[in-house]
Amino acid sequence: MDSSLKIREWDPETEYPFVVHSWLRSYRGSRHVGAILPKDYWGVYLNTVEYCLANSTVNVVVPAEDGQDLVVGYCVASEYVPGANPSITPLLENSRRPVIHYLYVKDDFRRMGVGTELLAHTLRRTRGHGAMYTFQSPKVKYFTNRFYLTWSPRIICDATSPRHELQNSKTDSTASP
Repeated sequence: MDSSLKIREWDPETEYPFVVHSWLRSYRGSRHVGAILPKDYWGVYLNTVEYCLANSTVNVVVPAEDGQDLVVGYCVASEYVPGANPSITPLLENSRRPVIHYLYVKDDFRRMGVGTELLAHTLRRTRGHGAMYTFQSPKVKYFTNRFYLTWSPRIICDATSPRHELQNSKTDSTASP
């Protein structure tokens, strides 16, 4: 990555609209969107993206000059905690692993090492390789073998489903006296 760029944590107050819009716009062309009608796409995926952003760390790449806030790329990541998702826990017993939800780099900054450095930085902060990822796009194939990434869409699908919210509300209501 060019030394004129730096990685930092995002500022949700100013960068939220860009991250949400670019994520939804760039993912829309993925064949993994499924059978969702084009008219329903934004509403369906907006809830999932918002969930990911609320429960993750977001690192952004910006120009190194102070006062420059142009985001050229970002990585949204969290950590899988065993037991947090009962339907997939048997697959990942005793395994705290990083989860990459989305990696995005603007077209003009691709093939310059920005995505590679951003992913490496994020994985260093979450203790190593062997991460899972939840959103599959054509560009992710470049990183899967290099960073030992495993596609695990059920992590996010189960966490954002109405059934999961119902289970959590039942747990919360039984936990209080």
